[in-house]
Amino acid sequence: YLIEKLNHERKNAIKNGIYHLIQIKFSYNSNRIEGSGLTYEQTAHDEVIGGFKKHPNFVGNSATTRPQLVESELTNLVKNYQRNLEVSLENIIDFHVAFQKIHHFSDGNGRVGRLVMFKECLKNNIMPFIIENEHKAFYYRGIKEYDNTKGYLKDTILQSQDNFNEMVSL
Repeated sequence: YLIEKLNHERKNAIKNGIYHLIQIKFSYNSNRIEGSGLTYEQTAHDEVIGGFKKHPNFVGNSATTRPQLVESELTNLVKNYQRNLEVSLENIIDFHVAFQKIHHFSDGNGRVGRLVMFKECLKNNIMPFIIENEHKAFYYRGIKEYDNTKGYLKDTILQSQDNFNEMVSL
């Protein structure tokens, strides 16, 4: 009976049913495990689910792209990136930093950005990497200081590549 009810609610996009409740509760708890600061109410709010941000947001103390400019800035960023005839690790890092500065979602920008970097490394035959939690402070500092000192983020990523290479070589 439960599976039939869940399928019915999912297919008919029924709000406030058991399927909707499970989605919210599962998302909230999974995100909390990953360190998300969203409250249960924010997780349940449709504005946070999918689509670009509707309200301004900040990364640390830095303002990000205004909501009404997100789509055009993201389009320009992708077009500029696609102009690279050969993609290097530095191109991928440059893209990632610009992507993070746009900060186009209400939540999940870092996760999406790191996943894009991983995918682009694989696509371009570059050793991929995972920024591990213990390197989070170096990663954040690298993004924050990137315009002045590219080496912070690049060194963090190179170390992460070494760690990934060691992991896959076992």
